[in-house]
Amino acid sequence: MPCSPPAAPSFRRKPTPKAWHAAAACRAGVPRVHIINGHVDEGLLAEVFSNEGIGTLIYANEYQQVRRALKKDVRNILLLTKSSVETEELVKRTRGMIEKSINDYYIFEIDRNPVACVALHLYPEFGRVNWPVSTSPTPMKTRHRPQLIQFVENKARELG
Repeated sequence: MPCSPPAAPSFRRKPTPKAWHAAAACRAGVPRVHIINGHVDEGLLAEVFSNEGIGTLIYANEYQQVRRALKKDVRNILLLTKSSVETEELVKRTRGMIEKSINDYYIFEIDRNPVACVALHLYPEFGRVNWPVSTSPTPMKTRHRPQLIQFVENKARELG
């Protein structure tokens, strides 16, 4: 008797009860549910008092975004770029220089807290763009660099 071929593997994992209940809570109106490992020392504190957390976040609302910088963001841009300027990865810019070109800057926020920035400087006379990216110095936040690079590449294409 011929055997039928094995079923194609499913790449979707069945949600765990925790994930299922977290998603149900989001559908019921809870904006975010954090699932953390109870065996991690001070895990709850690490989850609550940081933007990155240590667990799994299931969310119903957008908690992170890239947005155009505003004049009120100049101080944060200076803070975010400080360590990169000190290591000479970025050219030092004064408050006035940033204010003058504020429309070139974009801020990556988590819960409305700036954690990274990028500037898209256009040089149409040379057919070039420049996009320095700077993130908060903590290692966890450098993971947002690829998202910012993708954002600014798309923005540069959009602008031709």
